[in-house]
Amino acid sequence: MKKQAASISAAWDEESRVWMATSGDIPGLFAQADTFDELLRLLPELVGELLTADGWAGPGVAPVPLEIMAHFHSTAALHR
Repeated sequence: MKKQAASISAAWDEESRVWMATSGDIPGLFAQADTFDELLRLLPELVGELLTADGWAGPGVAPVPLEIMAHFHSTAALHR
């Protein structure tokens, strides 16, 4: 049986000028990075540490799939 992915929400914070990630599935997850690519590199290690600390690790425990949904708002200039 396929393990359900842990859902992570990533959003650009214009005021702080960083990407931030949180999750209702992963207690204590709050991460930030200057770029989206940096956030993607950071999350698997951080999530692994949080879940291990929360008692999820052990013999025979499969890796946890992550589903990262990004939110970024912008505007487009209209040309005549």
